[in-house]
Amino acid sequence: MVAAQGLSFPAAIVFIAQGGIPSGNVSLKREKALDSMPPTTVKNQKPKNQKKYQKPALSLKKDAMPASRINRPIMQPMRLWIPVAVSMAFIFYFSSIPAKDIPSLFLHQDIVFHIFVYTVLCFFFARALKNTSCGILAWKLILLTVIFGTFYGVTDEFHQSFVPGRSVSGFDILMDSVGSFIGSLIYR
Repeated sequence: MVAAQGLSFPAAIVFIAQGGIPSGNVSLKREKALDSMPPTTVKNQKPKNQKKYQKPALSLKKDAMPASRINRPIMQPMRLWIPVAVSMAFIFYFSSIPAKDIPSLFLHQDIVFHIFVYTVLCFFFARALKNTSCGILAWKLILLTVIFGTFYGVTDEFHQSFVPGRSVSGFDILMDSVGSFIGSLIYR
């Protein structure tokens, strides 16, 4: 319809974009459309009125950058450290249970529980530490993980001293350290 009225396709696009409707006096509309078109330039040649460097305009379009890319620097460390915090909360919760409410499932369950839980905690800690610090060496990762696990084990035993029927045990701290060492070796 537009081509039949005497406008070329690029001129018609510009004309319609400016709010024109292709009908009526075609020659007048064609002149307006051609006047509003940008001048053509030779390939790789800048127009004379263009500056050497222009900052790109900030695009606030919805699809300019996906949300996953915008939040990536913030979400990456959180994604790694949340399992550490959840494991610590899990240990704190089970340390708060009075001794009379803990069922006896098998022999030496206390030792198995301490080693398993601190292995899981320190696995997550080693993973988070390695992925959020720049180039940490393997022996430093193991050392820091064992120190963290042992320190949290000491605070856990201190917390247990306030729980009815529970007491502080140096052997439990030793088992926490063993679990911390295993967890750091599993991730390494």
